[in-house]
Amino acid sequence: MKNECNIVQDLLLNYVDGVVSKASKEVIEEHITTCNKCKEKLEDLQKDIEENKKSEDKEVDYLKKVKKKISKKNKFIIIIGLILSLTIIFNIIVFVNYSITACEMEVYLNNDITEENQKEIEKIIKEKDNKAEIVYHSKQEALEQMKEKLKDKSYLLNQYENNNIFPASYTIKVNLKVVKSIKESLEKMSGVRKITSYVESNPYEVFLSNCLQLF
Repeated sequence: MKNECNIVQDLLLNYVDGVVSKASKEVIEEHITTCNKCKEKLEDLQKDIEENKKSEDKEVDYLKKVKKKISKKNKFIIIIGLILSLTIIFNIIVFVNYSITACEMEVYLNNDITEENQKEIEKIIKEKDNKAEIVYHSKQEALEQMKEKLKDKSYLLNQYENNNIFPASYTIKVNLKVVKSIKESLEKMSGVRKITSYVESNPYEVFLSNCLQLF
C-alpha cells in the first residue's frame, strides 16, 4: 500500500495537469477513494496550484493596469507634444509674417510737396538703410490702383479723373530695425501727409489682418 501511495503521489502533479494516461488516471482516482492521505495530498496540491494561479492572475492584472497607465501617459505626452509643436509652428508663422509686413510702410504725400522735399525723404530713408527699396506712386497711379480694387464698380471713380483726390505716396521696404526710426523722422517732415506702418502693431493682429485680406 505504501509503495502504491508513493507511485500515486509521484503522479499527482501530472494528474492535476491532465497529462497522465487513461490507465494511470483510473488507478489514481480509484486509489484516492480509499486513501485519505493521498486524497489530502491531491487536495493540497490542487489548492497550491489554485493559489499560484490566482497570484499569477493578480500579477497579470497589475501588469495590464501598469501598461494601461503607461499607454494613457504616453498618449497624454504625445497630445501635449503635438499641441506644443503646433503652438511653436503657429508662432513662427505669426512672427515671420510680422517681420515681412512690419518692414514695409506707406508714406502719403501732400499735394503741395516740393521736389526738394521728396529728395530729402529719399535721402533720410537711404541714410537709415542704404539697401532700402523705395517705390514712388503718383496721384494717377493711386487712382488706377483704387479702380483695380473696385473692379466692376471702378466707374464710381471716373469723376475724379480731373480732380484726383488720391495722394501720391512712397512704398518703402527697409530693415525692420530701422522702421520706427524712419517713421519718426519722416513724420516731422514738410510735405508728408500720413504714414502707415505695422511696426508698433501686435504681431497676432497683423497676422489676422493679413488672413482676412485673403478672403
